[in-house]
Amino acid sequence: MIHFLSLFLTLMLPSADPKATDDQAPASPDNGTAVSREYTIAFWNLENLFDFEDDPENPGDDEYLPEKEWDQARYERKIDHLAKAVVSMETDLLAVCEVENRRVLEDLIAHPMLVADQWSIVHRDSLDRRGIDLALLYRQPFKLNGESILHSIDLGDGNTSTRGVLEVPMMLSGTEVTFLVNHWPSRFGGAEESSPKRKAAATVARSVIDRHLSRNAAAEIIVLGDLNDDPWDSSVREVLKAVRELRAVTHPSNTAPRKEGRTTYSPRLWNPSWKFANSTDSGTYYYWNGWCWNCF
Repeated sequence: MIHFLSLFLTLMLPSADPKATDDQAPASPDNGTAVSREYTIAFWNLENLFDFEDDPENPGDDEYLPEKEWDQARYERKIDHLAKAVVSMETDLLAVCEVENRRVLEDLIAHPMLVADQWSIVHRDSLDRRGIDLALLYRQPFKLNGESILHSIDLGDGNTSTRGVLEVPMMLSGTEVTFLVNHWPSRFGGAEESSPKRKAAATVARSVIDRHLSRNAAAEIIVLGDLNDDPWDSSVREVLKAVRELRAVTHPSNTAPRKEGRTTYSPRLWNPSWKFANSTDSGTYYYWNGWCWNCF
């Protein structure tokens, strides 16, 4: 049992032949062991993917209208560039953030470069003040395994005007996998000053994880997102309990749900994205304001 926190990772599970239908038995080699197939999942912040039409109920889209030079031609050009990038990923599942609505996702998966892959969409409108949402795109062999849930985040004094945590139950080759899509509050106003907001988001994500593990200690859970914090920041390392070393996760002291004296089962998670931050010359995000790599 391994729980992942990552921006981009591969997942190995027992699988049927990729061309087999659901009612066909998985092929096995002569030695009787299960056949494995590699599946690729990814997360991408689509950076303000707004359409070019005004939504009177969303003042956050006012910057992305023709009078602000965001017209149909520019919108379609962005969709074209995004489609090319998605093709290059060769991914089976893509979690995204900063999308205005479901319509922009429908336009993306209808692009000529993507339409043949028959992508499906999971999307929920968030309470974010700018109207940007979380979503998940998937294709076969992934299948939706129930209703998605958008968990709100209390930023203090009942303020929930942020993206929330999107919980999506999926099925992959007979295995239930829960995806948690995140876009935690930004560092606007300063990293330290805004840290409590990201800790609040981490607390919500962790509570969803612990709820699943209380029902099934072997539950498969994958956390993806733009966390706006690095792997070593307290929101990720202490609140979410995501650590660098895989052995710290697989060790019996972490995986035993009924260890003597333990009243709850809240094990550490493995954060494979930490490897991207092994040096000052690599990462997942280069922010001009600090002229440095981050691993958000």
